[in-house]
Amino acid sequence: MTIDALEDKENYIFQEDNAPIHTANIAKKWRRDNNITNLPWSAQSPDINPIKNLWKELDRQIQVRKLLSKNWRELWQALQKE
Repeated sequence: MTIDALEDKENYIFQEDNAPIHTANIAKKWRRDNNITNLPWSAQSPDINPIKNLWKELDRQIQVRKLLSKNWRELWQALQKE
C-alpha cells in the first residue's frame, strides 16, 4: 500500500515495535519522505504492545468455549462473537 491510498493521512500515527527491520535507514527515510508520524515506543517491547494482550485474551475466550470450532468458518464466527 502506498501512503497515497490512505484517507485523511494527517490524522494517522504509525505504531511499530522498533524491530530492526523497522529501524533500517530505508524505512526511516520512507517515513520521513512521506511525513509519517511515529508513535514513540520502547525498542522491541512486545510486553507493552496492546495488540499482543488483545490476541492473548481473544485466544483465552475461544479456548473456554464449550464447543470448539470444527472448521475455519466456525472459528471465524466464534472470533466475531468474542
